[in-house]
Amino acid sequence: MVFRTRGAACAIALALVLAALPNVAGAQGSLMFDTKGTSDKPQSKLWVNNDAWWGCLNNNTKLAIYKLNGTTWTHILDVANAVLPFDKGGICDVLWDGTNLFVATYSATTPKLYKYSYDSVTDTYTLLAGFPVNIPMLAGSETLVIDKDSLGRLWCTYKAGTKIYVTYTTSGNHTTWGAALAL
Repeated sequence: MVFRTRGAACAIALALVLAALPNVAGAQGSLMFDTKGTSDKPQSKLWVNNDAWWGCLNNNTKLAIYKLNGTTWTHILDVANAVLPFDKGGICDVLWDGTNLFVATYSATTPKLYKYSYDSVTDTYTLLAGFPVNIPMLAGSETLVIDKDSLGRLWCTYKAGTKIYVTYTTSGNHTTWGAALAL
């Protein structure tokens, strides 16, 4: 009987600790601003560069790059006008490859790719000439995700209808994209 009581007490204590964890984790940060389109999509918004955390977030006025300075996110650069989430869609995916920052913005009409260079001396990102470029996508997607392969091609993956599609850059400077391929 004593064993069962201890087991029940341990189970109750464990349940209380586990129930408190989300509140403890939630207390560790603070809300920057409303960032619609970032909560449930598989898109990257953060990266580390030059020993600092960076983020590309939608503040409902602009899609912008922020840098974490201590405990404060500092606005650095506007990428585009606010991208309003469409049909619960995500708004951007970022990829830092160690040389360039790629920002794929998603909208219901024209997804775009922005390509930035980074200057470690001035700690700034600069949009490269010829960008942004349109990413060819079929209608009906909620989100897109980009990645880069060992040959330097950028790939974009998305779902439209009941199929998964991919497209990739066909030029070394990432300004030209091939037609979407269904998987």
